[in-house]
Amino acid sequence: TPEQKLQHSKDETEVINNVNMIYPIHVAVNDSDEPVAILDGNHRLAKALKDKHTTIKIKRVPKELL
Repeated sequence: TPEQKLQHSKDETEVINNVNMIYPIHVAVNDSDEPVAILDGNHRLAKALKDKHTTIKIKRVPKELL
């Protein structure tokens, strides 16, 4: 989980601190367009949580494209 990413090693913390927030998080969504899983961007989400961002870019990925 993103919260677990915040509690990792010094190397993991360095990765989180250095991620580029310009890229969106890829999120799998169900038929109701509700998020069900993060496909790519766990480190970006962890950084957003750590830095207390109120918004973050996402790209919704419907199950038909998985």
